[in-house]
Amino acid sequence: MRSLLEVLFRYGGFWTFLLLEGLSIYLVVQFNQHQRAIAFASLNRFSGWVDQTSHSMQTFLRTRIYADSLAAENARLRRQLLEFQMRYPPRTIRVESEEPAQAFQMQAARVLHNSIHRHHNYLILDKGSRQGVEPHSAVVVDEGIVGIVRQVSERHCLVMSVLNRQARISAGIKGKGYFGTLRWVGTDPRHMLLSEVPAHALIEPGDTVVTTGFSAIFPSGWPIGWVDSTWVPPGSFSQNLGVSLSADLTALQYVYIVKNLHKKELEALEQNLPNE
Repeated sequence: MRSLLEVLFRYGGFWTFLLLEGLSIYLVVQFNQHQRAIAFASLNRFSGWVDQTSHSMQTFLRTRIYADSLAAENARLRRQLLEFQMRYPPRTIRVESEEPAQAFQMQAARVLHNSIHRHHNYLILDKGSRQGVEPHSAVVVDEGIVGIVRQVSERHCLVMSVLNRQARISAGIKGKGYFGTLRWVGTDPRHMLLSEVPAHALIEPGDTVVTTGFSAIFPSGWPIGWVDSTWVPPGSFSQNLGVSLSADLTALQYVYIVKNLHKKELEALEQNLPNE
């Protein structure tokens, strides 16, 4: 009680001032029509600002939920497209089979970390073994390839980016059949090198580069980029192609993890190949 009285005596003048100031404002607004109109207009403007700010905050908080939902929907549509393409490939005869034509399973994931300026770049995604992610799964976006899953924990996975000097991707020229090995040799996250392409192949700048599907990782025909330069090293029987990537790997937010449902079977067959 004594402490309360000390506080009242110490700050009594301040609280008295606020009380009298509030009473004065009330009397002015209450008994003056012009001031009352100004006060109501100011109050309405403040109330509108509060409502707009509240709506903006709610929209911002829901944005992540909407983004997750759209990414999952895109993954579902991409999976259906892959199934349709494998069931009815162009210029082929339709064959009915009890075996499902779909060979790939796709799910959306959020990028939690992404490095682009090192020699060995990696990403971390918010999906793991609990969501069925397995090592050696492909990671892509609509515009191109991103990397390969290397390690998986319960809720996350570590992805080796294609911008990694250890990465080797089988890639080919769309519509021409020629293929080679795609790798990253520099520090520019927008360009890669396609090597081991036959020197006699007629490749021109602007030709589209896609995945070949020769490995058990990436689906066949997934976009990679386009040829921006060609050259044959002296004394070589193969040519090198400079490739501009169609996906911007510096601004990734959501990606797709692609699981090959026949990967184990294909890997078992490859292990039985004779060593040269």
